Amino acid sequence: MVADEYTPEEIRHILHLQPDISALLCLPVAERLKALEKDIWIEYPRVEKALKRMKELLWHEKRTRMPNLLVIGPTNNGKTMLKEKFYRFNQEPFGQDELDVKVYPRNPRLVMLKIITMQMPTAPSLRRFLLALADGVEQLRHFSDMVVSAMERELYKIIKDLQVQMIMIDELHNILAGANKQQLELLNMLRYLGNELKVPLVCFGTKDAYLAIQRDPQLENRFEPIVLPLWRAGREFELLLDSFITVLPLKYPSDLRQPAIVKLLLARSEGILGEVATILKQAAAKAIETGQEMIDLKLLESIDYQSPTERRRDFARISA
Repeated sequence: MVADEYTPEEIRHILHLQPDISALLCLPVAERLKALEKDIWIEYPRVEKALKRMKELLWHEKRTRMPNLLVIGPTNNGKTMLKEKFYRFNQEPFGQDELDVKVYPRNPRLVMLKIITMQMPTAPSLRRFLLALADGVEQLRHFSDMVVSAMERELYKIIKDLQVQMIMIDELHNILAGANKQQLELLNMLRYLGNELKVPLVCFGTKDAYLAIQRDPQLENRFEPIVLPLWRAGREFELLLDSFITVLPLKYPSDLRQPAIVKLLLARSEGILGEVATILKQAAAKAIETGQEMIDLKLLESIDYQSPTERRRDFARISA
């Protein structure tokens, strides 16, 4: 179907979609289904608060004790997507032809790097952390054979030369996978990074990330926590569902606020944002394939979707 084949009534209904999403309705069914495979970004008050605070920290005046941020939430609840969105819209690497400044000799492509993004290693140690940091400034190959002390000195120099303004660390809870000595070394490193480089740290992790930070009282005092909790029934969840309606490429708006639909979504998702998104994308795909072009309770009930707990139980039975 092409745009001029829609009736005035159909065009009126399309107004419930964001403009870039409504444009998808002109595509063949296969392409609309393909579009549903992409990640969906949904804004809501708590994540808007996090984005606002991250922006403030990015431009915070340098001082010895820089403020930091710790975004805490269950797995699959939007933390990594939040990090990636902020990085994508605020990172501005500059090349030699864009700025009249001295180029760092080991990487001529970069002369400035506003944000470093990295992940706490799953088997954490000071060396692995520094290698992950080196990878964040695209210098990993130069550090693989260095001893830790030399690696640390060189990295600090590079980060200062690149005028980095923020370091973002995902999966911070991985610290607890290390031995006691390694945990303390990494916590000392995080505190020293802020002191030496005078850049804010924005970290992401489960509640265990906060337990890790608590092991160093000085470090804990520098981290402001923002929690992305499990969702519950209420106005905030209804507003979240309203946002989903605007990004699912369906011709007709879906009334997702119905109490029975809210109850079903929360039960199957167990309040996890990523699970809600997956359920609704599967429902939207079925609505497109059947020509229904909207999501209702009957369609949601017809989807074979297991909650996280049900999946774990099935896996436990297989493994037993």
